Amino acid sequence: MNDTVTLSKLAADGLTSIGIGDIERQEQPERMAWIALVLRYVPDTERVFPLGKWATIQAIDAQVLRAAMARAALAAGKGDDNSNSNSNSNE
Repeated sequence: MNDTVTLSKLAADGLTSIGIGDIERQEQPERMAWIALVLRYVPDTERVFPLGKWATIQAIDAQVLRAAMARAALAAGKGDDNSNSNSNSNE
């Protein structure tokens, strides 16, 4: 499963420079979804986005989307198993 969003060292260092916390090369998808949203409002500078603003945001978004789809598929599979056990536990 896609448990992390991976950034290049250049991208992680650039994003750390804007002061929203230390950005590691691998981060949780939930955190990166928030960061990708914030980045839309950060000015496009080479210091912050050495690989390009929209390329960086699109790379993060694509990985977050894959992680969300994987978790939704996992939840859907588990939902079928839990529906019977939940109805039995309420009796």
